[in-house]
Amino acid sequence: MESDLVQFVADRTIFDPLIHVDAVASYKSVPCPPLVVNCMANYLRKAHRYNYSHVFVLHHQSVRHADGVRETDHRYGELVYQRTLFWLNALGVRHSLIEGASEDQWLQVCKLLGCDAG
Repeated sequence: MESDLVQFVADRTIFDPLIHVDAVASYKSVPCPPLVVNCMANYLRKAHRYNYSHVFVLHHQSVRHADGVRETDHRYGELVYQRTLFWLNALGVRHSLIEGASEDQWLQVCKLLGCDAG
C-alpha cells in the first residue's frame, strides 16, 4: 500500500515485523525462527530497501503506564532499538538517528528534511 502513494508518513516501516520478531525472541530468550527471519530479510532486502526517502530511528523513553498493549519493561524497548539498528544496517537501509528530548528531535528532523522548524 505504501509503495502506491506519492507521499506517505508513518510511524512504522515495513521492516518492523522483522525487527519485532527478532526482539521478542531475544526478550523471551528463545531461538529466533531462522527460516522466517531469513525469508523476511531476503524479501525486504530485494523489494523495499530504497522505498523510503527518510527513515528516522528514535530511542523512545520507557513506557511508564501499562496499557495492555505495549511492553513496559525497559529491556524490551532497548532490544527493539538495538535490533532496529542491526536490521537497518544489515539490509542497507539509509537511516538517521534522532536523539534527545521531543523538541530536539523535532529540530533534528526538520534540519534533515531541509525545512523550517518554526
